[in-house]
Parts: sequence; structure tokens; C-alpha cells
Amino acid sequence: MRISLFRTSGSVVLAVTDIGGGRTKPHAVAATEGDTHGRGLTLVSSLGRRMEVSGDDEGYTVMVELDPGTTEPEARPAASLRPSTRGQRR
Repeated sequence: MRISLFRTSGSVVLAVTDIGGGRTKPHAVAATEGDTHGRGLTLVSSLGRRMEVSGDDEGYTVMVELDPGTTEPEARPAASLRPSTRGQRR
């Protein structure tokens, strides 16, 4: 298995390649409550703007393009990253 993550100015792309293939091309399905599998690609496709599956019997790659968000994380001084001890009993 190979996992790749790329970031561009407008998106984040996650690609997972599974060498070995299978009889069927990976696809999203509507899993029922009792199913023990079948939810992964449905979850991935709901999180991304676009999802593609490519490959053949030798292996498949599932690629999802995610929205990186509209704001950059707020820069904070290192001291503000420490856990607060205020209000805790000693």
C-alpha cells in the first residue's frame, strides 16, 4: 500500500494505492447497518470535492481532492500552546 498527500494552492489531494488488485474496481456502496464493510469509499467521497478510482487487476489507486479550507491557521506564540493549568485542583 502506498499513501500520497499533495497540497496545491486550491486543494489537498490524498491518493491511496493498493497493489494486488481484486476482482472488482473499488466503488462506493450503500452499506446497511449490519454490513461489516463497504463504508470507506462512501465516507471518502462525501468528504471530498472529487474522487477518482484508477487501475486494473494489478492494483488500484483511489484519489480524493479535498478543500483545504478558506483560512490559514492562526499563528500563536509557543507559550499559548501549552496546556492550561488554571482552574485545576492540586
